[in-house]
Amino acid sequence: MRQVRAESTRLVGRADELRLLTGWLQVHRLVTLTGPGGVGKTRIAMRLAGELWDEFDGEVFVAELAPVSDPASTVGAIATALDVQQRQHLSIEDTLVEYLRARRALLVLDNCEHLRGTIASLSERVLSWCPDVTILATSREVLGLPGEQVWRVRAACHSR
Repeated sequence: MRQVRAESTRLVGRADELRLLTGWLQVHRLVTLTGPGGVGKTRIAMRLAGELWDEFDGEVFVAELAPVSDPASTVGAIATALDVQQRQHLSIEDTLVEYLRARRALLVLDNCEHLRGTIASLSERVLSWCPDVTILATSREVLGLPGEQVWRVRAACHSR
């Protein structure tokens, strides 16, 4: 089981957005939150992960990809975030897919924009081979996969 960080502050002005996105994640297997840096994509994704914890029986995995600079190390970084060790005679990607295949899980891939091609390729494979895995990605750009549902996150309006 993986623990999702608890939010210490409210997401002001995001209740309708959170309800809509929760519904999307119950129906669609790939949802990408897009928008410029600092608009709240990560906070929304973490809140959704926390709210969906019980629905996925605690099988909620978060891979924070901002520190990953080399696309070739992307899958390894995701496997590390999920605490998946490479199996003998399998690539790390095959090991990760095998690990996820038998699970009903939510996989949160945070800050994907600089690894877009690698993330798109891996996501396509996971969605093909892991029928009960849902992916929630945050990125400044869409992944461009069939079936991807894209939500453009805008700065929250605060009224006083």
